[in-house]
Amino acid sequence: MNLLIAHKHFFRGGGTSTYLYGLLEALSAMGHRPAVLTVGYRRTDTAGYPTHLVSPPAGADAAFHREIKRTPLNLLRMLGRAVYSVEARAKTLDAIDQHGIDLAYVHNIYNYLSPSVVAACRARGVPVVMRVADYNLVCASFGMFRDGHTCYECVVAGPKQALRYRCVKGSLAATSARVLSMYVHRLLRIYRGVDLFITPSQFMREMLLFAGFPAERVVHLRSFFDGNSRFPTPARNGKPPYQLYFGRLSPEKGLEVVLRAHKRADTGLELVLAGDNRDGYREQLTALVAQERIPGVKFAGLLNAQQLHETIADAEFVVAPALCFDNAPMSVLEAFACAKPVLGARIGGIPEQIDDSVGALFEPGNVADLAAKMRWMAGHPEELERKGAAARHRLDERYSRQGHCAELVSRFESAIAARRPGGNGR
Repeated sequence: MNLLIAHKHFFRGGGTSTYLYGLLEALSAMGHRPAVLTVGYRRTDTAGYPTHLVSPPAGADAAFHREIKRTPLNLLRMLGRAVYSVEARAKTLDAIDQHGIDLAYVHNIYNYLSPSVVAACRARGVPVVMRVADYNLVCASFGMFRDGHTCYECVVAGPKQALRYRCVKGSLAATSARVLSMYVHRLLRIYRGVDLFITPSQFMREMLLFAGFPAERVVHLRSFFDGNSRFPTPARNGKPPYQLYFGRLSPEKGLEVVLRAHKRADTGLELVLAGDNRDGYREQLTALVAQERIPGVKFAGLLNAQQLHETIADAEFVVAPALCFDNAPMSVLEAFACAKPVLGARIGGIPEQIDDSVGALFEPGNVADLAAKMRWMAGHPEELERKGAAARHRLDERYSRQGHCAELVSRFESAIAARRPGGNGR
């Protein structure tokens, strides 16, 4: 098949990019011909695949909201890109015509590419499969999380609820633009042009069904992580033993809960926090450590792939402490790849990944429960080793690249067949 892979941020780093680069490699190895549609930032890297670039709305170095200068012109450009991009539509049509695209596999296109990508595919009769990795389709702020807690208001009463709380970056202007775009997309019925929605967790599928998406067009397919890659063996080299969190440093990830539980547990393990500093949140965490005199905390910063895998390999166990409805965090699979058990919050899609055989679950936001589980994990090293071996086995059994791509391609073939004369497509 000739496939168009559309995603707004095509550069290294983060769970989605790990998935996408592995997917491109796997599809090519299976004999398919992927092309990429993305935004042309300075750091964009499409790994040599045929590429169609849409201009960045606020400059080649402004890939995230925090990097965008809040000028009237930039805000106007972002509004236009969020609602409907004529340029993205034209580039999508060019890609379809140039490569004879059979199907588009669409990822995060919101705000930077816009759903005009879907409209262009519909105009050419190209089926669209969309992977739903976050809550963009049902929540104005993408995460169903505000003011330190989960939130269903957009799902229940519509995106206009976000205006009351300025859910997008605390800005009325940004929130208004996002809410407007959601209502325009609903009015235009753009997402009726999506033949199939794929969710990495069953929880996400249930949330889309709750929001009114038709069950026959929403399927659950687990992500994959390439466990065949070579991962380092533990080599602590005199470093003290530690428990590890890695990922985005942001409030919805539950890091303040982890810090307080770490102090309360008093296991003798160091706590290492590795990840990108978002909106100055690391400084808030550093202040909390100082104010509450929390011992044994290390901020490792943003690590490259090799550094991260070495850090995971040397950890006693990994913590996934989300307060939000985490969909299916890739960090859990990365920990499994290094044969590390995971102590995860019982929220979102995390319980679908973790049970007592490969780690433990705790109540999200419950400092006492997390501290008790930390003490148990730290006090049972032989059991941790067994859980780690089971975690690696689970990765190979349930989250293999081969299994994921075989089912994904089967879904692609069904979507294409349904569009042929006599098929059951719309």
